[in-house]
Amino acid sequence: MIIPALGMITFLASLYGLYLLYTGLPVLMETPKEKTLGYFVVVIIVSIVVSLLINVLARLVLPSGPMMMP
Repeated sequence: MIIPALGMITFLASLYGLYLLYTGLPVLMETPKEKTLGYFVVVIIVSIVVSLLINVLARLVLPSGPMMMP
């Protein structure tokens, strides 16, 4: 967010990360090819839920907004 011109590179790196996850899951989990897409979707959903939970817990614990400004 500091350099807006790098947004496209960040987007491409994210897509490449998803590609690596999709191709690496069957190798690491030793699953059949037909179950790869299911595992991929479940991993994405679980990671989104975990990140949302961490965000909610961080907002409860850490101060935010005008309280942080002196």
